[in-house]
Amino acid sequence: MNFLNHKILVKYRAGSDAFGLAKDGSDHDHVMILDDYHGPACVHDEEEDYFIYGLEDYKKRLAFGDELPDYFVIYNIDTFHALDNIEVIDPDFEEEFKKLVQIDWPAHLKDYLRKCIDYFSRYIEFKAVNKNLYHLYQIKGYLDNYVKTGTFGGTISKKTLDKISAYRSDYKTLDESSLSKFQTIIDSFNEYIEGGGKS
Repeated sequence: MNFLNHKILVKYRAGSDAFGLAKDGSDHDHVMILDDYHGPACVHDEEEDYFIYGLEDYKKRLAFGDELPDYFVIYNIDTFHALDNIEVIDPDFEEEFKKLVQIDWPAHLKDYLRKCIDYFSRYIEFKAVNKNLYHLYQIKGYLDNYVKTGTFGGTISKKTLDKISAYRSDYKTLDESSLSKFQTIIDSFNEYIEGGGKS
């Protein structure tokens, strides 16, 4: 199967669909790795969003380096459910992909949190109440899991899921005062990096 005249190595559902957060009217996110492609790129088609990578770009993304914009790297959390949400995969690529998405999160966690801080702080700085901020609740839930269990990922608490759901429903009606709770989360990431957290 091809996309943009390139063979699809893998295509998997991401975003709200993969994390069980989808609501009526939610966009449907897909990650695709294309053969012989140089990206990354985003393609929007009605209610479908495609995040497209060449294989080498996808590897750079998972290495948490600075070659790709933070916007792409912060979504490395989509690897948690990638194998359960595959839509298309080239059989010759399957084993390699399974290995790729087994990220060594403890080795990269502080770098990941720094990128999250840099990216999401822009919304706070410009007082932008954006739907995207709900990911801070999600990432904080994963960090809390890591502090308790040593696993970054896992199941997010119902309390956190309720916060995510409420924010996604109400964000268009909220004013800039609602950003303080997200600044608190960003501050907690800084505190983790600066001391006390697992390395």
